[in-house]
Amino acid sequence: DFKNSIDICHVDDGIQESAVILAEDGSLFSQDAWKQKLCSNGWFRVTFVDPQIVCLSRRGAIVSVQPESGEWDLVGEFENGILDGGWSPDAEVLALITITESESGSKNCILLTMSAEFDVLEEVLLEPFDINAQVTLGWRPDGTLLAVNSLEISDNTRRIRSYHRESLALNSVGRSEDGSGRSVPNLQLPLAWACGGCSNLIASVQCKSKRTQHVVFFEPNGLRHREYSLRSSPQSTFVKSLCWNAQSDILAVLMEEENGSSQLQLWHRSNYQWYLKYEWQYAHTVRCVEFHSEQPYRLFVAFAKEMREYLCCWDVSTYHVTEDSFTAFAIDGHTLNITPFHKALIPPPMYASRISFDHCVRIISSNRDASVVYLSN
Repeated sequence: DFKNSIDICHVDDGIQESAVILAEDGSLFSQDAWKQKLCSNGWFRVTFVDPQIVCLSRRGAIVSVQPESGEWDLVGEFENGILDGGWSPDAEVLALITITESESGSKNCILLTMSAEFDVLEEVLLEPFDINAQVTLGWRPDGTLLAVNSLEISDNTRRIRSYHRESLALNSVGRSEDGSGRSVPNLQLPLAWACGGCSNLIASVQCKSKRTQHVVFFEPNGLRHREYSLRSSPQSTFVKSLCWNAQSDILAVLMEEENGSSQLQLWHRSNYQWYLKYEWQYAHTVRCVEFHSEQPYRLFVAFAKEMREYLCCWDVSTYHVTEDSFTAFAIDGHTLNITPFHKALIPPPMYASRISFDHCVRIISSNRDASVVYLSN
């Protein structure tokens, strides 16, 4: 029973590999091994920090777990809770966002880092933000920077700020790319940082209007740079999370409908154009989506009572060749882009023609006489 499961980690001790699922109520599951119940609730993060598993609670608890048996110990506790936190990619530094309270009763938001032995390394005062609104923290894959996405109370605007790992000195503040220095309006909560394979871009979500929402990208210097439309209305669908795979050539977008159903989309970039390559539609709520930390096309999807594992693969392009023709097909969501190269040498992302369908295209297969299209429904 994975009820309310919200985070997954992959444990590889050199002998065997397994997935560990953490539920908000403190239930901890090791795939085909053991089940434990942690103290309290409000749990949100589980990470394998060799040789132990570390769990974080929004109530402030930090727990270490033995991967072989599931036995756990309380390492420490923050009196005012943990708003968000996460380990650096090399698992040597833990970054946490918490609250301190002065003698006068005023509250300050703090970003701090700790070593693998849980000694405090650095801490810095953050710009005041609404503690009733969620905040997210994410590491750059090379571990040199970390980013914080928060709703700042000075002007009620959500911003992404990045900080240096060693000193926590401010590195950048997200802003428009037009040179005005203006903040990017209507940013949403999701935050995911790509590796060098995708220019170290930070992905987030921006609502452009009541009918459109976009995945937007920020460079490490804070400048917003490029975007693509999710083709869904924010009035009925909200983006729950974004997740890059290990090579940052796939971005998973998890969306939730008003009725509790979920959509999971896999997007791929080629020639600076983003293509929707695959979509799953689930009648039930997806709790968590994670790619394997080392196997880039292995995907885990957690529901209320089960976890599914997918192995993702596709041909970059599908083509049909005869003695006198060469036709290429490219999938992009509900549309199939078609180019007969024997008639027109049109380089992607352009195309000669396209066919639209009522549902997303999953597979296209051709022979001399016909083409078959498999849709997501």
